[in-house]
Amino acid sequence: MHHRASRVFVLVAAALAVPVTLAVLLTGQLELHASINRVHAPWADALFATGTHLADGWVSVGIGLVLLFVRWRWFLLFAVGTVGSALVAQLLK
Repeated sequence: MHHRASRVFVLVAAALAVPVTLAVLLTGQLELHASINRVHAPWADALFATGTHLADGWVSVGIGLVLLFVRWRWFLLFAVGTVGSALVAQLLK
């Protein structure tokens, strides 16, 4: 069963990767960017502009405070992950 599931996963991944790879290789960067950005929904612009702020530091502080009172280990794991992610993001900028 596990072998079959792996094979299906690889086939689906390849079926998705081949057209994307061809589009990237056969299209210029500006043309590809313009064609991708042409497909969008106006309601999604407002949703994602607001949703972007969910990754703000204050949301992480709120989640951390809740976890602090629920489970100490969950809080510790969350804090290490959040701080590690912030450090990596700052190093890559």
